[in-house]
Amino acid sequence: ISYSVTGVQTCALPIYQGINDWGRLLTPTAYQKIGEMLKEMALTHCEGRRFALLEGGYNYPEMAKSIDAFLKGFR
Repeated sequence: ISYSVTGVQTCALPIYQGINDWGRLLTPTAYQKIGEMLKEMALTHCEGRRFALLEGGYNYPEMAKSIDAFLKGFR
């Protein structure tokens, strides 16, 4: 799957069926890439300011891996 935002380079996220998140779609690598994309947008358009929000519906045993990966990209 590729995502594109006006003024931001398109990137492909590695999507795999059957991993341990409830949706079974996103890998930790994908969560890291999402964090990187948000960081880049913030640096380009918001003087580096950014924030993140978590929403409900988590598979708690796998949540820490996804959050850690997202934050590595978001830093």
